[in-house]
Amino acid sequence: MKQLSVPLLFLITLFIFISCQKQLEFDSDGNSIGTIKANAGGDCLPSHVNGIYKADTTLIADNYIDVQINIANPGAYNIYTDSVNGYSFKKAGTIGATGLQTIRLYGTGKPTVSGLDIFTITYGTSTCKININVVGTGIGVAAFTLSGAPDTCTNFIVTGNYFAGQAVTPAEFLTLTVNVTSTGTYNLSSSNNDGLSFSGSGSFSNTGLQNVTLNAIGTPVSTGVKYLNILYAVGCPFNVFVTSASAVFTFGNSAGNCTGAVVAGIYKSNIGLTSANTVTLNVNVTQIGGYSIGTNNVNGIYFTGSGSFNTTGANTIILYGHGTPVTAGDSTFAIGCNFVISFGSGPVTPPMQEEYLPMTTNTSFRLEVVGGNAGDTTNVKVLANDITLSANSYRIFQTTEGTGDLDSFYYRKNNGKYFMYHDDSYGLDNPINKDGQILDSSLAVNAVWNVDLGNNAYNGIPGSLKYEGKILEKNASATIASVAYTKIIKVQLTFKVVITGFPAQDILKQTIWFAKGKGVIYQKVDTVPPGTAEEIITKNIYVAP
Repeated sequence: MKQLSVPLLFLITLFIFISCQKQLEFDSDGNSIGTIKANAGGDCLPSHVNGIYKADTTLIADNYIDVQINIANPGAYNIYTDSVNGYSFKKAGTIGATGLQTIRLYGTGKPTVSGLDIFTITYGTSTCKININVVGTGIGVAAFTLSGAPDTCTNFIVTGNYFAGQAVTPAEFLTLTVNVTSTGTYNLSSSNNDGLSFSGSGSFSNTGLQNVTLNAIGTPVSTGVKYLNILYAVGCPFNVFVTSASAVFTFGNSAGNCTGAVVAGIYKSNIGLTSANTVTLNVNVTQIGGYSIGTNNVNGIYFTGSGSFNTTGANTIILYGHGTPVTAGDSTFAIGCNFVISFGSGPVTPPMQEEYLPMTTNTSFRLEVVGGNAGDTTNVKVLANDITLSANSYRIFQTTEGTGDLDSFYYRKNNGKYFMYHDDSYGLDNPINKDGQILDSSLAVNAVWNVDLGNNAYNGIPGSLKYEGKILEKNASATIASVAYTKIIKVQLTFKVVITGFPAQDILKQTIWFAKGKGVIYQKVDTVPPGTAEEIITKNIYVAP
């Protein structure tokens, strides 16, 4: 973060989320301007993770991420991820065209431990998230069969638009079903037909039927149906239709409503959608070609579909659902016509959604100073392992930036109460190793609690440090970084210094907003008396299940 005054830096470090970073300066002359393509949830869209990721295994040229960026002004670019679990991705260069561009970020480093790693990709002021699964060192090659082999690939879905003379992007890929009999890694590819092929790699952690994704590679040379084969054991054939232009079509509708819409799958609140959640719509095609469409986001979900038409006239489009419904009831989705889906009542809200400071492994978020520059950001992730300090077990919140790990902070919870372990000197003469409450969600508005961080000294003068917590507001609502939050508890921590021979003196006040199911969404630090203030907002919140 940018350099702060000693008292202000002390308090920000005291809570969790900010560490001092070097102030960065950027010269905008000659730099490109644009944004990373992402969905409403902040996930990179589309994205392509290539290669096998093993713990304690150095990444090679096959380990890369493809993302798309929308360029407004051409020029130099620098796209990078944070460093997670010992490895990271980056790419720098120059773009000479506007519009959607595909960028390949190559990986460096060596994953330390197995598990799910969540990376934040940064381009300019825009970000998106992408997940990578790291397998253990002892994982071997999986054993599986292809669904429909050897006659034809069954249950395969070709996604994206395939145009003659136009390179494919991460939006073009193949999904097929396999039957896994032994877990482990896999590396699949197809034959090449007229400049087009598919490949994908990863790992299976479970046996049985499951889907795999192979990403498209190359530039189709001509239009027409391209027949390809998966190059694995006896393989299985499939086909892709390559067109010369985007399709032109209209939806069948009556008074604005989609006619003949067929909704498939189970729709209940708090149950995530799968590939079985589809909507089939009637269309009338007047020009063959590719299409890529999507609905609005309603009740936490949306639908998308892509592919190609090789005949004019009556056709159908299959839309696939994404997300998790929030509430029961009817919701209307729009996509050139309207269709309605009725959501039943699902299970109660998961326990993690009841927490005011979620601590599940891989939970992550990004912190930004209001009015700061590109260097004023910190990425935070909850690690899988715990730590025991002064007989209490704490979750580890690790802060990172693009150059590597910065620090770790320790938190625990107990029946609606949340505590932090203070393990720094905070500018005093001696280290503080104390447990301190930062929130009691059961308290009423205006209720207070006190924390004594013990005796200490400042430049040899004996004294002590304390703080008072107070509930300012409950069940509040607010919008932070264009995201609406409800069920917010607003807390104020007032820090007091007691120096021998002097009365207790308030030195800092920190306001913290805890949003139920999300964690800390906003912080403000004020010196006492008022003079210097700092505001920090939270973005890209991911609460792991």
